[in-house]
Amino acid sequence: MFFIPRNVSPQDKLQAVIEYLTGKGSQESIAKKYDVNHKSLSAWINNYKAFGETAFNRTGRNKNYSLEFKNTVVQS
Repeated sequence: MFFIPRNVSPQDKLQAVIEYLTGKGSQESIAKKYDVNHKSLSAWINNYKAFGETAFNRTGRNKNYSLEFKNTVVQS
């Protein structure tokens, strides 16, 4: 079975992260609720921790991440 990614609005990404961080479910259960892979949710959580709510603002271009951010994500 293949996973087909779907577009998730920035508001839904933020809501999913907040639900996880406030203990309203596991990564797996919240990912299932939003119909995404739990690895996607994990990435959203890491981005939120690094950038706050602005992590989900769409810029329409590729992002360039600092070395510090990359190290933070790897250590997480």
